[in-house]
Amino acid sequence: MTTFERDFKMMPPLPITEAEILSGIPDAENQVYDAGTTYETGDQAWHGGKVWESLVDSNTGNTPVEGASWTDLGQVDQGASEYASGTTYNTGDYAVYQGYLWSSAIDGNTGNTPSITAEPIRWTRLRRTFRYSPFDDVLVDTAVLSGDIKYRLQLSDLVTEVGILRADGATANIKMTDVTDGEVYNTDFELIDDSNVGDAWEYCFNPIIYRDTVIADGDTALPPYAGAEIEITLAGSEVSVAQILLGQAQAHGITTIGTGVGIETYDYIERDDFNRATIVERPYSDTADFVLKIPRENVQYFKREFAKRRALPTLYYSSGSELLGAVTYGLFRNLRPIHEDSVFAECTLETESLG
Repeated sequence: MTTFERDFKMMPPLPITEAEILSGIPDAENQVYDAGTTYETGDQAWHGGKVWESLVDSNTGNTPVEGASWTDLGQVDQGASEYASGTTYNTGDYAVYQGYLWSSAIDGNTGNTPSITAEPIRWTRLRRTFRYSPFDDVLVDTAVLSGDIKYRLQLSDLVTEVGILRADGATANIKMTDVTDGEVYNTDFELIDDSNVGDAWEYCFNPIIYRDTVIADGDTALPPYAGAEIEITLAGSEVSVAQILLGQAQAHGITTIGTGVGIETYDYIERDDFNRATIVERPYSDTADFVLKIPRENVQYFKREFAKRRALPTLYYSSGSELLGAVTYGLFRNLRPIHEDSVFAECTLETESLG
C-alpha cells in the first residue's frame, strides 16, 4: 500500500439512550443536584439551569454556588427546568421534557404536556438537551460547557472505534474499563493542531489552530471488550462537541489518489431593490468523494453492504486521514463503478454529511 492509499472504513453508530449513559452532561431531568447525595471531585450536577462540578471529595449538603465546593460550568438548555404540569408558561418560556428543549408557543400555557402532535400547537420542540445532542445525528446542534465535557457510557455491544466530530477544546481522552481486567485502554488525543509550526518563530507567533475530528481507529482502536465502561472526556476552558459515535468499523477496500473532500454551503445573499446585499449565514455540510479500490471478488458483497446502509446515518472515513478531512457522517449518495481489472475493481463513493 502506497503512502497515498489508506484503508476505507464505514462505521454504523450504535444508538445511545439514557440506558447507556452512566453519567454525562446533566440536564433538568438527569443528574439533578440532591442534597443527600455525596459528590466526589469532578462529579457534575444540574442545579438552577446550570452545570456545576464538585471541587472536593465527600461533597454533601452543599448547595451549588461558586466557591470552595463547586464551580459553575455554564448554563445548559437555555436555563430551562423540567416541565411541570402545574406551572404556567408564557410565550418563549423554556422547559425540558423527555430529553428535549421546548419553548411555549402561547401565553397562559398550563397543564399542556409538550407535544409536537397536539392541536392547537402550544409548544415548539427546539432540540435535544445538551445531554443527548452528541448522540442525536444532528451536527448543527452542539453541546457547550465552560469546562470539561464528560461521558461514562456502557453498551452491551462491542465497541472498537470511537468518532468525535466538530469538537472544540484542548484534548480528548478515551478510557475503557472492564469489570474483570480493569483499565484496558487510556489514550489522549490532542485537539491542538501543530501542522502550521515548522520552526521556533512559527511556534511563538503563528496562530493556534485546532482539529475538530478525532477517530480512535487503527493503532488507537479500542480493545474488544463487550460491555465495558467507556469514558470520554473533552477538556479545555470552553468545550463543545457536535457528535460522539461508537461502534465497530468495517473495512471496505482502500482509498486511492483522486479522493476529494469539500464543503457544501447553504449561505445565500438577499438583495434589496437597490442591489444592496445582505449575507445570510446558514449551516454547511461536509462532502467527500472516495475513490476506492476493492478486491474484484468482493464487488457483490461491497454493493450489498452499502445497500444496507441506504438512508442510515453512517461514519465514512479514510483511516488516519482526519487532518485531511476525509471524514463524513451522513449518507452515501452514489456508488459509481469505474472499471475493474484482473485483481481490483475501482469505484467512486459520493457522501454527504448530515449538516
